[in-house]
Amino acid sequence: MDRSAFVYVAMALLASVLMGNSDAMTMDQVRQAGKLMRNMCQPKSGVSMDILEAASNGQFAADDRNLKCYMKCILGKMQSLKNGKYIPDAAISMAKRMLPDGVGDRTGAAIDKCRVEWDKYEDACDASYAVTVCTYEADPEVFFLP
Repeated sequence: MDRSAFVYVAMALLASVLMGNSDAMTMDQVRQAGKLMRNMCQPKSGVSMDILEAASNGQFAADDRNLKCYMKCILGKMQSLKNGKYIPDAAISMAKRMLPDGVGDRTGAAIDKCRVEWDKYEDACDASYAVTVCTYEADPEVFFLP
């Protein structure tokens, strides 16, 4: 399968998983959707896999522009960023609807605590990074970075 066909299939699958009207996903399904997002955003942003793996474990490289723009890409794929504007209510709604019981509510609460972080930055990559780090700090036990 050529790259454009793969991207199309991956986007269609991701859209059906994330935008479906079904009940919450299992954590395995969340991880699978995360892999699709990572496979789209990692090459686009150019972030190294080492830096990305560290960030997935709460070790954020504050000086890595590629990581910051990766986080912007992920927010876009999650329908939480539209036209350069962060939509925390969309992120909260998706978390509560799509994540397993308990995890969705806690993730939504963490996102809610961090909604004001976006407004502190002019640059969307910097703001995405700040929101993501804040969300991790608000509840590291449920943090998930694709």
